[in-house]
Amino acid sequence: MKFLLFRFKGFATSERLCRRLIETNNATSSVMSSQLRLNKDKKLLKSLNSDDAQAILGDQFKSEHVRLIMVKSEDDSNEYEQSGRALCIRCQGVLSAKDGGHISRHVAACLQRRAISEPLPDEETSKTEDTEEPPSKQRKLTEFSRKRFTKDQTDKITYSMAKHALMTGKSFNYVASHAMKSLLIDVANATGNGVYGKEALDQIPCRQTIQKKVLSMSDKLLQKAFDMMRPFAGKRVNFLCDHGKLIMNYLSLFAPFLDDSFQLKLLPIGFLPCPDGKSGSDTAAAIFERLLDFGWTEQQVKVCSITADGALPTLADHFNTCKTQNRVTLHHVLPAYKLLESKWRRYEAKVFTELKERDSYDLNLVHALATSGLVGLRYYYAEFDDIHYGAVLLNPKTKKMTMFDELERERAVSFVTDLLPLQTTAVTPRKSTIPDFISEMSDSCEELPKHDDLKRFMEEYVDSQSEETIEEYWTRKRFDFPCLHEVAGRILSVIPSESVCETTFSTASFLLDKRRSRLQYSAVEKVVVGCQIAARFPEWID
Repeated sequence: MKFLLFRFKGFATSERLCRRLIETNNATSSVMSSQLRLNKDKKLLKSLNSDDAQAILGDQFKSEHVRLIMVKSEDDSNEYEQSGRALCIRCQGVLSAKDGGHISRHVAACLQRRAISEPLPDEETSKTEDTEEPPSKQRKLTEFSRKRFTKDQTDKITYSMAKHALMTGKSFNYVASHAMKSLLIDVANATGNGVYGKEALDQIPCRQTIQKKVLSMSDKLLQKAFDMMRPFAGKRVNFLCDHGKLIMNYLSLFAPFLDDSFQLKLLPIGFLPCPDGKSGSDTAAAIFERLLDFGWTEQQVKVCSITADGALPTLADHFNTCKTQNRVTLHHVLPAYKLLESKWRRYEAKVFTELKERDSYDLNLVHALATSGLVGLRYYYAEFDDIHYGAVLLNPKTKKMTMFDELERERAVSFVTDLLPLQTTAVTPRKSTIPDFISEMSDSCEELPKHDDLKRFMEEYVDSQSEETIEEYWTRKRFDFPCLHEVAGRILSVIPSESVCETTFSTASFLLDKRRSRLQYSAVEKVVVGCQIAARFPEWID
């Protein structure tokens, strides 16, 4: 009995093993068959796309989107026969050319996939009702997304939009427009994780928020500008100003000065509305008010030089000197006039030896032009004052002032000496036979106004052919002539022309068009000055 039971169990085990082997063999055969069919399909597609005409498309098969694949027969008849496969012309998929529902199922799925993408180039743009997607499925995914920006992200977006408005001068309405907000959402979706939709769009700041941020940034930039020139207030800071009309009268105000490295800085510090007028007293009052608001004293403002056009001559009553660029140029003005005068005087005397190719000139016309030019030159030359002569003296290459007469050289030395701190030399009294009443009428020799810095500067040898600039020279001599270095910084920081102020009105005309007429005067100034400071010092807003 036990033997029979054992044989029965062994028979059952062998039967299960055989069945598994058969299943494995069938599966292997199926995989190999699928692989062979896939390789055959690839060869068919390759033949269809090649020019050897080994395979072509035949008639439609159960659908207008499916056609039979015909292959060339192996005999020499050059006829085509069915390959048993069909091609879907929409997705280039190879199907079995047998009866069944697989063709209709494939075409339906293929049409559904194409419905949400671009149509094929040879496909008609209109779709039939049976292939068109329901309207609910055609809506964009962003309309269903509830993803929102974090508070930190919203603050960064507000800052970036305000910075863009400040740097470019674009209007607040433009920066806060729906087009700009949509652009930000598209960028966020293209570079971030997830999809931002309508709720995130509503988080992007509006025009009022951006305007408030821009005006706040402009206030900080203007404060930085005043902090930058605060150590030089009343010493090296000077002013440039000019009036212009843009809807109403405005005063453009710049502050040039030389910093510790003797580099010229040119800061826009005001675009002030002047509704009351643009006389000299009104202009001075507006400048004083602006400087006093930022902590300057009246004395610090009065000792500054100011450069303005000829329409503001009365400004000289309110500032130290009144004069009618990113490098020091004041020391070139008088020598240029002297050089022109010497040339024109030779032409007036009909001495044309320095002219090359004189045959190509009308010498009578050159003589007439030189004569008329000298008349105007005398008028303009009379407008120069002590600070121009002092600038020539402080230029190491023109300090001998060989182009000038003795009175002009004394004028320059006297002006610079008055700006230097008084350095006295004590003289030991000696016995004299001169009566006392005669001594009392004589000049006292107890104190002599003589400064060692100026004396050593004048005695120093300087190569006139050197390429060293005047800024580089005084930076190098800062500790050799400390007192004279301070005087040079004060004189040479004066700009001889106020033309740079015209750039403010060019910027303002671009920023303030007819679509921004609702801005208040205070906002106009912050927008214009903030834009100019941001353009000159972009690192201040990072």
